[in-house]
Amino acid sequence: MLGTIAVNWWGVLVATVVVTVLAGLYFTVVVAKAYARAVGRAPDAPAPSGPLFIAGPMVCNLVTVLASAVLISALGIDTLGDALVFGAIVGLGYLVAMTFQIAINPVFARPLLYGLINGPYFLVASLITSTSLALV
Repeated sequence: MLGTIAVNWWGVLVATVVVTVLAGLYFTVVVAKAYARAVGRAPDAPAPSGPLFIAGPMVCNLVTVLASAVLISALGIDTLGDALVFGAIVGLGYLVAMTFQIAINPVFARPLLYGLINGPYFLVASLITSTSLALV
């Protein structure tokens, strides 16, 4: 049995906001043209917009942060070192690996580029999330 799970709600809030803002900047400024190539759009083509593309990533980030919050609580992680190890394991072992697995799909024009662009964001987001949950 997992025992008592105490979710760090302030950490969840901080991590969700930070990784969502980071995603917005990363994907619309830093790698926008490369991302467009990876998914088969012209580099100067406008990115899709609308509520799904604005709220969707934030909701997905919230779900990921909440899952990490439950695991961090269950594992008793409360130091920066342990949080970073946890974040690296989740980031590389789940998020980056799943990014490449999802990209290996005929829908993606350049699957390896897609993974190489998205993977670093998900690793950094996992490290930020675990740090925030352990220390905020």
